[in-house]
Amino acid sequence: MTYRADRLGARIVERPIVFRDRRVGRSKMSRRIIAEALLVVLKLRWDEIRGRSPR
Repeated sequence: MTYRADRLGARIVERPIVFRDRRVGRSKMSRRIIAEALLVVLKLRWDEIRGRSPR
């Protein structure tokens, strides 16, 4: 969403978030979620290379 907003000329501002270290338990990030995020980034780049505008 940030990428698309930037491409449309929106002003992007970062707001820091402070996370406390996990003391017990496991991460909620599965390999599937990581792969899905990577594919979205690659698709956005591919669309830019091919000259397609963001949706």
